[in-house]
Amino acid sequence: MPTEEVLALLPVAWECANCAHTNEGTEPGPCSGCGAIEPIRYMIWKRQGGLLAPSAKNTRVDRSLQCLLSANTNEQNASTAPRRADVVAALVGSMVDVVGIHAKNRGRQCPRHDCCGSQVVVRMKLKVIKEQMDYRGLGLEDVLAVYVVDGGVTGCKIGFLPQHLATRSADDYDGVILRVREVYTERCTSVVGHNKMHRNDGCAVAVVLGDRKCLEL
Repeated sequence: MPTEEVLALLPVAWECANCAHTNEGTEPGPCSGCGAIEPIRYMIWKRQGGLLAPSAKNTRVDRSLQCLLSANTNEQNASTAPRRADVVAALVGSMVDVVGIHAKNRGRQCPRHDCCGSQVVVRMKLKVIKEQMDYRGLGLEDVLAVYVVDGGVTGCKIGFLPQHLATRSADDYDGVILRVREVYTERCTSVVGHNKMHRNDGCAVAVVLGDRKCLEL
């Protein structure tokens, strides 16, 4: 189809590939006809200034054009996605909490430590690794586990980044290196820090250094 003709068409609704029901609007969502959660959607097109109430009966459904445009959109999204280096660079210098460092469970016991988080001290380097864990009894979820790094070697798991970071930005933080700035203790004079320590079963503050290259610093 010529480019001019493609540009002259507007998506105004979509037809469900499962039941051929016409759904209003163009946003992804379940089919209002058969209830399919993520059906294949064939866009219904109209020419600019054309019909006001499009449907599969009075406006054409161009399946081949829809497939072509969808493929182009996916390629464009992939090409415009931020590079990993840019994502890490945007995180460098930001501060994050490392929580749960006083906990003795969650699968991070080891022969050398009664509590692996007890070894966390200021200026220690840590590494974030995305993992999956069923910690709320709701099935596997992404978590951002934090490990000690010693001599370039990843050691004990000592805690986690807060879950809201894992929910929104797990891939962004996966593999980044941190340096501990402060470890909250019972002697902490900051009310905020003291509360964080008790609320999170231990808490430290760390700064993002970058990716694995920072292990050489």
